[in-house]
Amino acid sequence: MDAEAGTSAEPIDIVAKLGEGDGSALFTVLTQEMQRYNGLLATIRKGLKDVRLGIKGLVVMSTSLDEIFQKMLIGLVPPAWMQAY
Repeated sequence: MDAEAGTSAEPIDIVAKLGEGDGSALFTVLTQEMQRYNGLLATIRKGLKDVRLGIKGLVVMSTSLDEIFQKMLIGLVPPAWMQAY
């Protein structure tokens, strides 16, 4: 995420980047891993956005958001993010 511009990288469109592939096992694994990684990135983005809004007081800080915030304060990966991958 570019802190100055306030933008973040978009998920990778697998088919647009790689096409339909050659049907090999390596291509299949690569595609599956990219899909999983895109899901993880989406979960992290949503969690960070919601925590930011919670800190500002614009949304209610739920227990899951508070857990994300508390884990980040001590430098640990929130469990919700570990389950996303």
